[in-house]
Amino acid sequence: MRKDRPYHYFGSCVPRRKTAFTLIELLVVVAIIAVLIALLLPALANARNVAKAAACLSNQKQIGAALFSYANDYEDFIPAHYNPSSYVGVPGYLRQFWHTRLSQLKYIPTTTVRWDGYCILNNVFHCPSIPVRTESELIAQLGAEEGRFAWQMQTYGMRQYTVTGSASGINVEKQLGRIDQPSTFFLIGDSFRPAWNAGAYQIAYGNIGVGYRAYRAHRGMVDVLMADGHAAPVTPLYILSQPVGISNASFNYYVWPE
Repeated sequence: MRKDRPYHYFGSCVPRRKTAFTLIELLVVVAIIAVLIALLLPALANARNVAKAAACLSNQKQIGAALFSYANDYEDFIPAHYNPSSYVGVPGYLRQFWHTRLSQLKYIPTTTVRWDGYCILNNVFHCPSIPVRTESELIAQLGAEEGRFAWQMQTYGMRQYTVTGSASGINVEKQLGRIDQPSTFFLIGDSFRPAWNAGAYQIAYGNIGVGYRAYRAHRGMVDVLMADGHAAPVTPLYILSQPVGISNASFNYYVWPE
């Protein structure tokens, strides 16, 4: 008679399932993950750059709305990039710059003006692709006076331009109605001053332009606000080919990086 085999609950007769990876299997998994990361990282970086460029254009459109509101209140004039003459109703010498004037007169909302006249600028003034340096960083690099000035000037750059046909009109408020072809005439754009390693309040021409340049912040392109209110990316060649407003001048604007 056949005897029944005993049932073993924990004995060696019960086959065991393999639960651990071998070294080769583990290496294959790691290799697959590495390939997937290599494929996905460029796509993620590109998506991030596209998002920053879109945010930059949105910022510039908001600034454009502020400039047009200002022009509506001031007989079609917008602030000069820098005006050494005294503006009425704004404290301190910082009244002289286009962005601090818009801030102090509340054309750009939620901007805080400190006790000393310096503005804690709304993020709308900053391109997301250009890091904003702190006040303490710039003071440590440049000294107290220039460092604090550089900190306050980190913004989009307004185009240095004269509508009078001579250099005497550089620091004069511009009247929008006198700008020919406003849909192709840029007012502000991504800007950079290499000496500060930061953004700057103007895009200048001539000898000054070496220090205040349009900045290729978005995959080699420069985001700009046109005089008709729309914002768009442009090529460095467009910046280099723009007139400066001085008759028979050989000056041009500069771009960074070169």
